[in-house]
Amino acid sequence: MAKGSKVTPMQEVTSASESFKSFCNDAEQNAQMRRAGNLVTTAKYNIATFLPKNLFEQFSRLANVYFLLISCLQLFTDLSPTSKFSTAVPLAIILCLNMIRELYEDKKRHEADAEVNHRLVDVVRPSGVIEVIPWKSVTVGDIVHVKCNNEFPADLILLSSTGDQGMCYLDTCNLDGETNLKIRNSLPSTKELVDVQKIAGLKGHFEFEAPNNRLYTFSGKLVRGDWEEAVDNENVLLRGSMLRNTDAVFAQVVYTGKESKIMMNARKGRVKRSNIEKQANVLLIGILCFELIVVTASLIGVLVWTPDNKGAWYIPYVESTGGSDFFEAWITFLILLNNYVPISLYVSMEIAKSIQGLQMNWDVEMYHAETDTPALTRTTNLNEELGQIEYIFSDKTGTLTQNVMEFRKTFIAGTSYGYGTTEIGQAAAAAAAA
Repeated sequence: MAKGSKVTPMQEVTSASESFKSFCNDAEQNAQMRRAGNLVTTAKYNIATFLPKNLFEQFSRLANVYFLLISCLQLFTDLSPTSKFSTAVPLAIILCLNMIRELYEDKKRHEADAEVNHRLVDVVRPSGVIEVIPWKSVTVGDIVHVKCNNEFPADLILLSSTGDQGMCYLDTCNLDGETNLKIRNSLPSTKELVDVQKIAGLKGHFEFEAPNNRLYTFSGKLVRGDWEEAVDNENVLLRGSMLRNTDAVFAQVVYTGKESKIMMNARKGRVKRSNIEKQANVLLIGILCFELIVVTASLIGVLVWTPDNKGAWYIPYVESTGGSDFFEAWITFLILLNNYVPISLYVSMEIAKSIQGLQMNWDVEMYHAETDTPALTRTTNLNEELGQIEYIFSDKTGTLTQNVMEFRKTFIAGTSYGYGTTEIGQAAAAAAAA
């Protein structure tokens, strides 16, 4: 390691084979790294996976499996004493309503993904020209020029900033929920490169750790010939954070798309069950057990009654009843009593969830006029959970309230500024008036 190196043993990347690289202004070398693209997808389905995945999720519910079994027995056997479509049609309505609701919600996710992927960012090319490209086209090694109040398109290493001493301020509320601004520092060797031509002439490469989900740690180094410089989390700008109180920064891309830390922390979509649905499943098991007892008791009644009534003129088929017929009789009783499980309940629940989702989106009281932001219902599977919060654990009041302060009064060098008063002063004035 060259004299003057600033890499500490804890920060040094162990070997080139274990590290990832991002080359400065060298598109060919970066292309050879074969890193992930910056296209991000948070949607649950696509055209190929929607039908099988949605049907698998729907038939993971015990009620739907039960109704499917009854529908098959009604449609494909002659044992049903009721209409062949009395269960199949309501089941088809349940499945279709769920598919329509899932399609609508996932369409909103695709639209949000498209909006993010098509945002524009300035990229500095080796020729010294700034090219405007969509986020989805950003690749590892690109040097981006991000302006104030814009989000970062990928995970970046800060090269230079228009702020004092190469510093910039970040809003990381999308990552950790904190509204206080964080400070990030440019690399000492590059903080003076605030001109496009100087940035375009930067040579060298970054070596850093493999993609991971640790938001608060980063280990790497900048290699320029025989000289190396440490890079840690104080020099990293994460995707999802926003530049504040700084005119612009130049930064180099190190992680893109699904390799970025925010995406590494994102959970894959999973089926969510509300407490009401879980309780309904427990009750359904009880109802099914009771139904099976009633069906079996009915079959026992048939077994007891049949031997003494084989000659009944009004039931001619009893005379020829055999052993296999008793199994068919059990199936017939099961189909006859399938309404013990109320399929209309599940139809009503699907309709209610869909309408509730629309009502929440249309709620004027949930509209934020300052940012022109209406309520957005991403999923309606947990509507029943709203308003059922029992406890909130918080480390500070800022988590629950908006950090906005109003100037009331200050006292500087013997001079009072402002006409406001404190709560104590207000209470004293109210007592004096009384």
